[in-house]
Amino acid sequence: MPTVSVIVPFHRATPFLPIAAQSVLDQSFGDWELVAVDNGTGAGCDALGPAGRDDRVRVVSLPRNFGAAVARNAGVAAARGEFIALLDYDDVAWTHRFTRQVAALRADPTLDLVGSHADTIDQTGRRVGWQFTLTSPSAQKTFSRYSMPATAPSYTGRRAVFERHPYRPEFELAEDFDFLARVTEHGHVAALPEPLLSYRVHSGQGTQQFEAKQSLHAALVRVAGARRRLKRPEQLAESREVLRSLFEAPPSPAEIYREFALFSLREGLPELASYHARKWIAADPRAGTVVRALRTHWRALVAEPRAVVFLNRLFWSGPLRAHGLRPVAAPSA
Repeated sequence: MPTVSVIVPFHRATPFLPIAAQSVLDQSFGDWELVAVDNGTGAGCDALGPAGRDDRVRVVSLPRNFGAAVARNAGVAAARGEFIALLDYDDVAWTHRFTRQVAALRADPTLDLVGSHADTIDQTGRRVGWQFTLTSPSAQKTFSRYSMPATAPSYTGRRAVFERHPYRPEFELAEDFDFLARVTEHGHVAALPEPLLSYRVHSGQGTQQFEAKQSLHAALVRVAGARRRLKRPEQLAESREVLRSLFEAPPSPAEIYREFALFSLREGLPELASYHARKWIAADPRAGTVVRALRTHWRALVAEPRAVVFLNRLFWSGPLRAHGLRPVAAPSA
């Protein structure tokens, strides 16, 4: 059985997919299998280019596009490896990625998942920046209350973690955030400061095309996580019913943040009320928005007077400064 199973879902045949697959073949760590999940294209191995002819590559074919969560779960179910590595169809794994991550997982038996720093590339493969990365387990756990602490497809982890925490399709476009938020609550997650992935940004990405829907589902992930930490039921169906108009026709991100700031207040979640009020202003910095967001933040302070200092830091400075977290600095040129 292979040591590492690399899960690569794809829902279209693009020029990026053979590049992603080839980056797996080029790994310095040789004991792997690539499980490509064809999410309804019918292209099979041909979509992977020359890499599709390697006998370590298998394709799991789904009859239609069921979304990323179902595809990843199908890949995990078909995988035979001790470890599961994530890779998106448009990204590139650096040559020593699996060598470094398997070594980290072997060195620390308590480590469930390990990500890495990553650079950002455009559709031509040119580096255009660096991704956001927090490395320590405590930082990963804390920041997962708000957003992803490292680039989602940079993670490699123990098979049992993926089996205990399957991806949930109801968090469309935020299923990776939901997965990591649940794992970090009770598990041990870290990231290596060394860049081991190139994350591609292009116009065909789901995150580029469906920003409002992603903002909506990410906000629901935050609320569900806050409820779990308070030992409350997640109440996903109830939340969707209360916020039905948002899910039926997602409005702008600014409107989503406004509604979730107010919803968080009603649910007794002042931290998320202040956080979403901050994001509301960031999405729509007009004077009227600032006034309404400040009122919402004030109501959060009144609801939780013992946390005034923290909530003010969160609202005015953001979660990094509020919690004293330091992301990996971009390497010098």
